[in-house]
Amino acid sequence: MAAMKFFLTVLSICSIILLSDGLPAPAMDMSACHCFRDRSYDPAHRFAADDYLLATSYNSLMARTFGISKGEIIMKKMRGGVNGNDLLISLFLGSACSRPYPLLLSIRADGGSWQQIARSACGGRDNGPILAALQRDDRKAALAGITDFMLEKRYPDTGEVIKKIRASLADNKKVALVLVLAEQTGLSPDQILRLYTAENRSFAQIAHEHGLSPEQVGKNLLKPSPRPQTPAHGGE
Repeated sequence: MAAMKFFLTVLSICSIILLSDGLPAPAMDMSACHCFRDRSYDPAHRFAADDYLLATSYNSLMARTFGISKGEIIMKKMRGGVNGNDLLISLFLGSACSRPYPLLLSIRADGGSWQQIARSACGGRDNGPILAALQRDDRKAALAGITDFMLEKRYPDTGEVIKKIRASLADNKKVALVLVLAEQTGLSPDQILRLYTAENRSFAQIAHEHGLSPEQVGKNLLKPSPRPQTPAHGGE
């Protein structure tokens, strides 16, 4: 009851903020505010551009999944100072529980835990394992689940493939990028994984060898999936 009162109180306080946060980000050159120095593959520093490739591809996946502009995501992180994990959780909860994600971020910034927010925002809804993980305050499991949810929306019937990738890679962005590069290079996820883990090639190097720059990988991911997407749901 106390958690629900807290949620409703913040809802009324933040109504004005939502009017401005709900607006799309203004058109701008996002490269000007994205703080990555190495954006192109350099054979002398093979792994230097991987951080940018991981970030831009994951941001694109978030934008495509939750129907917001990539510019809005970057603005929240770079100018709003929003933690990337918090942004991802807010986008998922907003979508799954029909709540405006800026409101959820505001509650989080005011000291609310995701456990409390999930319980208040989603009530007793049965939205699958992701919501259950948040309600028991297991953010690691929730973030992995949201990543898998995004991937399975773009690449249906890949649950077992994702599990296999996760057996070798723990980082959510890397798990996602294996499937993204498989789509864009024509290689299988197993081949991408082997090149990265066994042959010590960087992700940027793999992309470069197939005529792709990190920037192109991110832009391509904003396009519709070549395969039919599954309907949006709460993380089953």
